[in-house]
Order: sequence, then C-alpha cells, then structure tokens
Amino acid sequence: PGFRSRLRVHVDGAVHEGTMLFKPPITLELGLGDAELAKEVKRTVRSLLSHRMPSQRGDQEKTRLGAADSHPLGRRVLLGDKYDSSYRIRNDRILEVDRQMPGERLVITVLDTMETESGRYLPTSFLVALFDADTGGLISASAYTDAYQQAGPDYVPKSRRIVNAENGRTRMLQVEWIDLQLLPPAEAQ
Repeated sequence: PGFRSRLRVHVDGAVHEGTMLFKPPITLELGLGDAELAKEVKRTVRSLLSHRMPSQRGDQEKTRLGAADSHPLGRRVLLGDKYDSSYRIRNDRILEVDRQMPGERLVITVLDTMETESGRYLPTSFLVALFDADTGGLISASAYTDAYQQAGPDYVPKSRRIVNAENGRTRMLQVEWIDLQLLPPAEAQ
C-alpha cells in the first residue's frame, strides 16, 4: 500500500527528523534537511520497499537445483541469470542470496524471519557481506535489523537499523517510521 509518515533518522548518535511519502510501485519522496543523508536514506528505504513488492518471475527454464548437500541454510538453487545468482532455501524461506557483480561478490545471509498472518516470511535480521571478486577479501559487512507494523492485511516498515563495518570503522544508521498513515486508494495512484 501507499503511505506517508514522519521519519526519525539516527546516525551515530545524531538525530534527524523528516517526512516520507511512498506510492507504489516507485514514487518515494523524502523531506530531510541534510541532502547527503537524504540520498543515503532514500537508497536504503527504496531497497527495503522494492524487496517487499511483487516482482516478475525470472526465466524459470534456467533455474536448477545445485548439488545435494546438508547445508544448514538449505539447498542451493541456481538462477541462471547474468549475475550467476543463487539462493539457499530451507522451509520455504530464502536464507541466502549469492550474486556476482563486476569486481564484487555479494552474499546476503538471513539470520531471522517473522511469519505474517498470510503465511509469508519477512526477514527481520540479516547480514550483507561484500567481497572482492579477485582476492575474495572482505570489502564491507553490514548487519540489518528490520521491524514491521501491520496496516490492514499488509506489513509496512516500522524501523530499519544498519550497522556497517568498512575501512576500519563502524557506523550505525537507523530509520524509524512514526505516525505512519496509509494512503486512500485514490491518492495512492
């Protein structure tokens, strides 16, 4: 659903207040005083929302199972896409995403999920690791903690906390959605 809310953004102890408007599938407007922080928050929020929206199915003819193993995150599913992507799936949950990009390898490992009333799963805690494709060395690691609030039959963001480790330091960014209001159907268009 489309919604508007006030935002509270924490960055390493500093607090910023702002507003947000979201109209599916892609309209995202942020009002936040710091322009650089607004870009980062918009990128973070867009990623969160776009990963929770229905998507087109990939080329299912290229999708195949990886070798049978007893990995605790489940059996590997190879997507056959341009990124050589794979998932590990266990108990109907995607618990790992592994993707090759130019010069980098991205691995997302889901640590915890919540089940919605409709029986779907939302990730509540996950780790994103970025590796150098040539050396295998770790470039950065980010731990995400997401909370949701129910709005009718839908689940919308309540908060997202990201703790990032990169270049010898850590940084914490937290976005909170306050007084979230769903848009009436006519306004959400």
